[in-house]
Amino acid sequence: MRILILLLFMLACSPKYEVIQEVHPGMYHTQGLKNKDVILYKTDTKLNIGDIVIIPNKIKKKNANN
Repeated sequence: MRILILLLFMLACSPKYEVIQEVHPGMYHTQGLKNKDVILYKTDTKLNIGDIVIIPNKIKKKNANN
């Protein structure tokens, strides 16, 4: 039960991003809903414009170092 509550808390607090456009096949331009940060997000999952995604912190830190 504690694990479920912890997972729900982590998902609720995670920043959410809206898909703005597909830049290349599998690479999407996303913008933060709260802070308007822009991240290029690469994924094998097909996303549509307007979809809301949660980008893991590990990926955001990797992109910030490049």
